[in-house]
Amino acid sequence: MPSPSSILSTSDLTSSRSSPVRVNNTNTYNASIISEFVNRLIIEVLGSMALAERGLSEGSPIKPKEPLGPQPDLKASADD
Repeated sequence: MPSPSSILSTSDLTSSRSSPVRVNNTNTYNASIISEFVNRLIIEVLGSMALAERGLSEGSPIKPKEPLGPQPDLKASADD
């Protein structure tokens, strides 16, 4: 039986003969879209399971205590 070092050596991993793996931008884009879809689906399923556990068919949105983003009544300071 050959030893593990004779099967695969470090030089095999860094050899210039091996072709690099090329990633297509379309594949990257599609993987990103699918990943976001799956994340959203998981959130939706967990949310509906939590509502069903409480005997509810729908919930009410959660609103932040303080408004998010820039406040319209605040004026930006001058850089003078």
